[in-house]
Order: sequence, then structure tokens, then C-alpha cells
Amino acid sequence: MNGIFWVFSNPKIVMLEIVERTRKEAVKKIDQSMRSKFGQFFTPQGIAKFMAGMFQKFPRKIATLDAGAAVGSLTAALLERVAQKKVGEVSVTTYEIDPILNEYLETNLEEYQKTFSAKKVLFHANQIRTDFIISAIPQFTLDRKSLYTHAILNPPYKKINIGSDYRKILRLLNFETVNLYAAFVGLAIHLLKDKGELVAIIPRSFCNGNYYLGFRKLIVEKCAIKKLHLFESRTHAFKEDDVLQENIIIYLVKGEEQKHVIVSRSKNSSFDDIHETSFPFESIINLKDSELFLHVPDNNERRLHQSNNFKYTLKDIRLSVSTGPVVDFRSRKDIAMQPGKGYVPLIYSVHFNGKEIDWPKETKKPNAIQLNEY
Repeated sequence: MNGIFWVFSNPKIVMLEIVERTRKEAVKKIDQSMRSKFGQFFTPQGIAKFMAGMFQKFPRKIATLDAGAAVGSLTAALLERVAQKKVGEVSVTTYEIDPILNEYLETNLEEYQKTFSAKKVLFHANQIRTDFIISAIPQFTLDRKSLYTHAILNPPYKKINIGSDYRKILRLLNFETVNLYAAFVGLAIHLLKDKGELVAIIPRSFCNGNYYLGFRKLIVEKCAIKKLHLFESRTHAFKEDDVLQENIIIYLVKGEEQKHVIVSRSKNSSFDDIHETSFPFESIINLKDSELFLHVPDNNERRLHQSNNFKYTLKDIRLSVSTGPVVDFRSRKDIAMQPGKGYVPLIYSVHFNGKEIDWPKETKKPNAIQLNEY
């Protein structure tokens, strides 16, 4: 759908109700194997409204981006806010490759026209049915255009193979990453206008680790982190999809001076118990840290300051860490509650006591694992 529409109709905003119905209907039609293939997790209405509520600036001319739009839940939530502002022109760009979702999205984009009642707002909808990364990066690298004032994203969560076309294309921006969600958000940052705003719900895994260092550098160099929202339960953000990934909502402003970061929390996606605290940026990211780890605070500033006191890396003290090789529930025959001959320490979080390790310790967790050839 591509076109320009003058809007004069009914003033009642019903976008979110319409889109939420179509979202629930579409979920039933999408094959689970295809959703897994594309890393699709649909955004419930409550989360969409909360994310759209983070945006602060609404110039007369609005240009929005929703990459991986599905049926348009995030676009609808953002447009509900835009419809309440004094704007003169609204341009909406959505990317979605799933043909079933595109049918619903097209219908919803047509419905959006009716919501801008009596405002005489110029409304332009650009529905792009191709891959966001493959189609948007060549456009950006050729034109070097920053296009959007607002980007709102629930990107796909899927690993990018090292030899894939995605990795080759992303290198055009000197941007290396291992997951589609970081690629989508990274590209959206490049496409934002100066002072443009971005809100995304993404896995918390980007906060540390070498794999996402390039992504963290991009955020720090290009944007100010304004807000972070955490869910105390990792199962509630996308509970309909049985997602166990811990998610975080991040609000960025491109090209703005970095100041304090507001960190909010809620037990679930109803947001009825939300509480927030303002933290100095240095408590979140230490710019002297070569890894640029993002320390998500738990409302305990003292603990944050303690973490900044560490002077040495694991490499400095000749330790290395590898995650994955030992999976305790798959090695039950090799683990023991107490250490013995031929066993090595097995350390869990319960063994940490402030700055010390309390081991062995009487808990439900084992204290040792047998050392063997595999």
C-alpha cells in the first residue's frame, strides 16, 4: 500500500482495539515453524501502548519506522499518540515479509486513515513487503539519508550465521552483530534523523559479552540512553508465545547529550505496579570499560558503585570463562553435593557472598562435578 490520503473522518480513536483483534486472529494462522524461522514474537496491546508512551517529541512533520511490523500493533500505538498532537503531516513506513501478516497490516493501514479525524492531516503510508535489512541498507549507503523522526521496534530474535548475506550487508555500515534484533535496531539508529527517537523491546543479552560489543558501541556513539524498562518476570512480556528470554525496553534519542538514565520496573506487562529511579549514566555504562558493559541496576546504587571498583579483568588474573559446556541437568550422574577425589568445584550464584565465594555450601545446588575426558 502506497499512497497519500487526506483524513477527515470520525474522531474516535479505535486503532488499538482493531489491531489487537487482528493480532490475535493472525497468531492462530501463522505456522509455528515459520514463526520460529523468522524469530517472530507479536507485541501485545499493553506493551505496545507502554512503548509508544515513551516518545517525547512530536514535530509538525512525523516520519515513523516499524521494521518487522507484523499486523501493525506498534505503529497503531504510536499513531494513537500522534493523533493527539498538533501535527501537519504523518508518514508511516512498515516492513513485513510474511504474506499473511501483510494482509492484516494493509487492512489496518487503511483503518489508520480514519482515525485522524477532522485534523486535515496529510497521511502517507508506505507498506514495504521485503526484508528490512536487505532493502534498507543499500538505500542508506547509496543515499546517506536519515529518514525517520520515530522508530518503534519489536525486531525478530534470531541468530545471524557468520557467512550469511546479512553479515555481508551489515559490514557496509562497519557493523558486526550476531542476532537480527541488534541488526534491526542498529540499522534503525542509522536511519533516524538527528534528535530522532527510538523505542525497542529486545532481549537483555546485548548488555554484555563480546558478541554485542559493536552494538553497544553504536548505541553509545550515536545515541543517548534515556530510559530502560525491565520486567521482573522473564515470562510475562511475551507469555502468549512461551518466550523465556529476558526482555528489556530501551528508549534512545539520536545525537542528544547523555545525561541521567531513568530505569523502571514492573512485575509484568500490565504495568500497574511500575516504579522508576534515575541513575547517573556512569552507573549504567563506564566509558573507560573497553567492553562497554551495560549494568542494568536493581535500584541499589551502592551495589552499582561497588561493581565499578573492580580494577582487574578475569584475563588479568589468568581466569577464563566459557558458558555452555557444562549443563548441570544433563550431567546429573557427574555432579555431587560435596566435593571428593576426582571432582572440581561447581560454582552457582548461591556461592557468591558479597565480594567473596562461600564454597562448599549447603544448599539445594551441588558443589562439585566430576572431572572426566569429555
